[in-house]
Amino acid sequence: MGIYDRDYYREPQPRRQWGNFSPVSVTTWLIAINVLVFVIDAFLHHQAMQPYARLSRAAQRYFELTQVGPPPLERWGYFSLTTAITHLQLWRFLTFQFLHANLGHLFANMLGLYFFGPLVESYFGARRYIAFYLFCGSAGAATYLLLLMVGMLQGPDVPLVGASAGIFGVLIAGAMIAPNLTVMLLFPPIPIKFKYLALGLVAYATYVAVTNGPNAGGQTAPEKGSPPIQADSVVLAPEGNATALALNYTNHMVGRDSIVRFLTQEFPKLFVSDVSVEFKGMYADGNTVIVEERMRATLSNGGSYDNDYCFFFTLSGDRISFVREYMDTQRGAKCIFG
Repeated sequence: MGIYDRDYYREPQPRRQWGNFSPVSVTTWLIAINVLVFVIDAFLHHQAMQPYARLSRAAQRYFELTQVGPPPLERWGYFSLTTAITHLQLWRFLTFQFLHANLGHLFANMLGLYFFGPLVESYFGARRYIAFYLFCGSAGAATYLLLLMVGMLQGPDVPLVGASAGIFGVLIAGAMIAPNLTVMLLFPPIPIKFKYLALGLVAYATYVAVTNGPNAGGQTAPEKGSPPIQADSVVLAPEGNATALALNYTNHMVGRDSIVRFLTQEFPKLFVSDVSVEFKGMYADGNTVIVEERMRATLSNGGSYDNDYCFFFTLSGDRISFVREYMDTQRGAKCIFG
């Protein structure tokens, strides 16, 4: 063996630096997977919305919220207290990190990963880097649960998506590896030391989390955690209908709070189990959507409920502003009161 073959005499390989992108790096694969998941989910969601393509934008939004739901990969992978903890779907601690709420959310996260990732990956090595990245993302899910416990987020079904927690972990690690590295901001174009950039971004993320803003460790989709109902919405049902009489509740509900209270608190008192809805017809014209349905349920007295309904929804933007409800009142009364 010659002297130049000895380990201590070999010239060390240069490490990748800030933003130095390699086609075979873990960072490259993470960006590619995130983009691919977003494109596939957007395509599948677009296909699911095709039956409503000729409707007005408001009507499309209504059917998207009430019938189609979120994109299929997002539906399978988003994180929430109910899905991940209550239903023990533990894979969501990882899958939510590869989902994004919109194109802007995806672009911001992947831009951060592009700039911060290579430096940290070169320091940790591929295996430790991917483990660290996914661990930080899972810590973001744990933070979400903590915010729910202290009341800073409302509702166990509010979904969490996004790679932000993992990227913030990488950002902090990079600031510890090379705190005095000077980087150039995109806007405004001024130089700043890495440690100050990290401090500023973490401070901003903390502020966003405290004020319930988006993208602090992930992105929440508020429409899933709150109903698509305007604050001043009105629901008008037939006067003296059996459901209102049995619950001693008004047939003329004004305001989102009254409507939500009826749906979440009063309704389950009468219709206690086996609630099923069969949609018979859906029609849309401009900002008006008409839904015909048949509802079956088991009543609190053990009896069976089976009745036909027709709802006229008036939409304002992507929210419901007015609902006119029609039903077979005699049939309803017979089911409830005998």
